[in-house]
Amino acid sequence: MKTCSVSLLGPVLLVVGCLYSLRGATAAYAPFHCTDLNAVDLLDKAIPSNRHVPVGVDIIYDHGTGTHAYKFKNKASRLKFPAEKALPGCEYFPEEYSILVTLRLNDRYRSSEYIFSLLKGNLRAVRLGLRIAPGIMIYEYSDHKKKHKRITTFPELTIFDSQWHTLILTVAGDEISYAVDCESQRTKTVKRAFPALMDIHDTDIYIGNKNRTHDRFTGLLKNLVLFPGADAFNKICPNRKPAMPDLTSVLLPPRPVQDTPTIVLPGEAVLPQALSQTRETFKVEKTLHSVCSKADTGKVTVDVDEHYIKVCDNGDWKPFVFRQDSKKEMDYIEEYQEVKTPSPCTDSEIFNIPEQGIFMVMACEDPKRQDEEVSPLYKWENGEFISYQNITTYAAQSWKFFTIDAEQYLAVANKGRANHIKGVCSIYRWSSTHKLFFQHQDIITYTARDLEYFEDGGDHYLAIANYAKDGHTQMASVIYRWDRRKSIFYPAQTVISSGAMDWTSFSVDGQGYLALANSFDGMTTHVSSAIYAVENGRLVERQRIETTGALNWEHFTIKDDVYLAVANSYDYGPQTNDNASPYTVQSSIYKFNRVKKLFENYQNILTQSATDWESFTVGDATYLIVSNAQKEEDFPKNPAKSEVYRWQGAEKFVKVHSLETMASNDWETFSTGGATYLVYANSKSTTSHVLKVKLK
Repeated sequence: MKTCSVSLLGPVLLVVGCLYSLRGATAAYAPFHCTDLNAVDLLDKAIPSNRHVPVGVDIIYDHGTGTHAYKFKNKASRLKFPAEKALPGCEYFPEEYSILVTLRLNDRYRSSEYIFSLLKGNLRAVRLGLRIAPGIMIYEYSDHKKKHKRITTFPELTIFDSQWHTLILTVAGDEISYAVDCESQRTKTVKRAFPALMDIHDTDIYIGNKNRTHDRFTGLLKNLVLFPGADAFNKICPNRKPAMPDLTSVLLPPRPVQDTPTIVLPGEAVLPQALSQTRETFKVEKTLHSVCSKADTGKVTVDVDEHYIKVCDNGDWKPFVFRQDSKKEMDYIEEYQEVKTPSPCTDSEIFNIPEQGIFMVMACEDPKRQDEEVSPLYKWENGEFISYQNITTYAAQSWKFFTIDAEQYLAVANKGRANHIKGVCSIYRWSSTHKLFFQHQDIITYTARDLEYFEDGGDHYLAIANYAKDGHTQMASVIYRWDRRKSIFYPAQTVISSGAMDWTSFSVDGQGYLALANSFDGMTTHVSSAIYAVENGRLVERQRIETTGALNWEHFTIKDDVYLAVANSYDYGPQTNDNASPYTVQSSIYKFNRVKKLFENYQNILTQSATDWESFTVGDATYLIVSNAQKEEDFPKNPAKSEVYRWQGAEKFVKVHSLETMASNDWETFSTGGATYLVYANSKSTTSHVLKVKLK
């Protein structure tokens, strides 16, 4: 063993020489423990901007909660970053720390899937990891010599239910504490404490995997945050949204609380939320990058090209603007593109395929043909829809796009040519190799008018609206469940319908619902349409609503309120006034009463054979557009019009625009490049239209 002997070079050189000699001899010097560390958003380190998402990562929008989350595919198996990026200036992983993860799981896991892992170089041995296995959560770590691996399981966690949950896991010495959704913390004592000297040099943090494809996390991941220290639970809980907490306050760096300035611009200015800064952190920089990370939040820069002062807020550089420019407002709607179709079309479906872009498929029907025909698929390229693929259909009525286990599907409801002959609903699967849809499954139907995809408890379902069989409109509409082993849908339940025209799925406070539009019972169009709750994969009737030839339901929300709009199309039956126009019918909007758990009438709007409602937002404003298939009786020479209504608080929905459309049967909306577009399917000619919303 080397020792340090006294030298004649003086006390300073003596101490330095001794330390250097001992370090060189043993390679074991006093470790540098980081202090004053802030919470680290691990997802932000791996995916610093949603504008440039790594290959294999999808951004998923959860309609039930209105939130975005990440989903990982096979190509994301190497999504990683150096551990030193998360812990700058640190030589060792914190001895005490907490992990917060917000995720959505189902109960279909058959093997281990890593939420995150810490690996050394190209080695596969996990230094630190959090993973799930069938019905359990597993936390594991090894010491700095990689000779002792400790595994702690949490089989009692109730998180495998297809709902959002937030887990806080805290490690301190030989104790591991955990809590779900801010409920009481539980603590486990382990035999071997977390190592005090876990070297992070040359290590990487892998997100959603452990550097292998088959260990990939297949659930949805919203938050993954590392908290140095054992007090994360006290920082987060209690929380107004315990299953999906707002982490803004804990992810921003700490700021002094005194001497907060008031920032005043000419006029009444609206500043982004990130500007609640102090003088110490308010900095103006002259360089502007295209994106900003959460670490840049609150920084201010000058954009010399656009002549704006901008602040980094929520991942984007946002300009200081005056109130009159701060909110997007619709001014008018203009013609943008004519879309040529092989025959008149009754429906359009717009969807996005990851890494491919935006697509639109039309449901077309030529009443003069008695054999198969084609419905066209278009792709959005260079600001317009261009022809991409023709798909064989039989009097197509509607399309539905959905994703199951990272596979994309398109399903079409074919009406067929006669209501006494069996038809088919065809399902097509996207080939990532050929970049085309290929036929996957046919389902026997009877004059099917619509289909709807929905999920419940991790299972996948398809609801098909059968209109009539052998001339009888009172018949069974069928719910199909996805068989994962065979990768096909099979019948799971039937419900009695009366001229079924439309299914619409939605959720309220985590409870799934389906609305069925019934149009005709063989005697009258005054029939009741049904609202079903989805309970354990079964539809349970909750409410009946009187409708008049209902063709469509539209679900939308305004703030926290939930609405349904029904398109009533035709007044026919013994009770009908012979002098009244059968096409002039009240269509209705209903609002959900959370106490009664029922929809109540909110507003009636006079329509001319309404075929479809479509909701969309521009800025903070909510709009409804209705397709009127018929002309107004008092003005027979005028073309049919689609009316646009805007929600105006106590005034409810007020008409703000009127569009001349030739028997539009369906409206769809989509947004791209900061612009909002409307598409209507023309059921009378071979030209459908794309319109663009122009802002004030």
